[in-house]
Amino acid sequence: MPGNKWVSGSIDRLMLTTDNSGNVCAAHIVDYKTNKLAPTQHETDVYRALMQHYTAQMTAYKQLIASAFGLPASAVTVSLVSCPKDYTTHPARVLTYTDKMLPIQS
Repeated sequence: MPGNKWVSGSIDRLMLTTDNSGNVCAAHIVDYKTNKLAPTQHETDVYRALMQHYTAQMTAYKQLIASAFGLPASAVTVSLVSCPKDYTTHPARVLTYTDKMLPIQS
């Protein structure tokens, strides 16, 4: 990240892929969200809103992991696992960001 800035957060799950030499060549960040979702929104809109709400946090996680392991941004993927408490109305889903959704500088 450009400049020095204190960032505090916890990645719920980080999965690293290594090559035959043991070097990290890819990473997948998974963050669990249990937000109560608004029952008035259509299901697809609820998940889109959830992803948009956490874009800044997920962008920071992606940028930090890419930097920490010397990976290009394209080698770091990010997913939210939406497991809301009102699961009868809005079922659990895995929501994966595209590179276009989380643009960072490598």
